[in-house]
Amino acid sequence: MFATHAPLAALTPREQAVCRRILLGFSSEAISQALGISLHSTLTYRKRAYERLGISSQNELFGIVLRLLAGPRSLN
Repeated sequence: MFATHAPLAALTPREQAVCRRILLGFSSEAISQALGISLHSTLTYRKRAYERLGISSQNELFGIVLRLLAGPRSLN
């Protein structure tokens, strides 16, 4: 999904890796450990990804993914 669906495809590979783990419920510390990067780097990648996506929270990230999974159908 991240590689082929806008707006997620616009993220860098590292931003995608961080967002995938956010969606899996990882804490920032766990993401840092899993990716072998510092906590500061994890927070920076999250911030940049959210900026690219035009969002400001984890809930909004989930919303993007849910809309993509729902496809063109209306959620009404």
